Amino acid sequence: MNLSTLKRIVRDCQAERNEFARNRDWILRLYDRLLTRWPRASLPFRKKACRVYKKGIAEPFFLRLGSSDWHVLKEIYVRNEYDTLLKCDLGKPRWIVDLGSNIGLSLRLWREHYPEVRIIAVEPDADNMRVLRLNVPESGGDKVILEQACVLGRVRPVQLQGGAGGEWAYSVKDMASASSDAPETVAAFTMPELLQRHCADAMIDLLKCDIEGTEAELFRNCGAWLQKVRFGLVELHGRYGLKDFERDIADSGVPIDVLWSDQGVDFCFVIFRTRGVGNGKQ
Repeated sequence: MNLSTLKRIVRDCQAERNEFARNRDWILRLYDRLLTRWPRASLPFRKKACRVYKKGIAEPFFLRLGSSDWHVLKEIYVRNEYDTLLKCDLGKPRWIVDLGSNIGLSLRLWREHYPEVRIIAVEPDADNMRVLRLNVPESGGDKVILEQACVLGRVRPVQLQGGAGGEWAYSVKDMASASSDAPETVAAFTMPELLQRHCADAMIDLLKCDIEGTEAELFRNCGAWLQKVRFGLVELHGRYGLKDFERDIADSGVPIDVLWSDQGVDFCFVIFRTRGVGNGKQ
């Protein structure tokens, strides 16, 4: 470990002190940054899920040391990444489908703002799902339905692969073998299958989609289900940009209005509303 690097990490971490309720929480964040900076160092408690309190929020969050969980917390609860969506008039949503639920922080946000909503949460990674259950104690019941799976444009044997972004950047790839009982196999549904499984006659008031590139094939095959969605929040990744998304939506025959978009270096956030949707059973 380089002493100057260590000093810089401590100095940079000082700026985050006011985000946490207790000194212990900030010290855990500092240690998390050390583990992240030296990923191969033999240091204790790597990937341990710790109880962390954020200033102004009574219930704790569970975050793994040396993971991307802390960045997810910052994006959702410090930078307020979803504020633009929350300012949209969704009415009183009854159903949210959250694709790519990670450790459940988006689920907590939906529950805080829409306490009566029912959520279908889809997350393919087992350890992310384990931490999600800690962060959302009511998960697994009638209000927050969990699926450890992925949603694809077409079902086939797939497996998870890690990305440079850590635990929030898992994606899926086709398996070389078609054996469905291979340990790497991830359960997969199409959107019509997922909706038929849990809410066949319901309108989806909000679709949140952050599935690390798989959104391209999902929206290329969206004609059979998009008419059941009122609002959408989608993160586009890589080469699949806003023009590609709008082209695929146009091909689906379901008209939408893009309410807001934010283009980053290799991603784009999109909030959309489907036109004339909202008369189905709820």
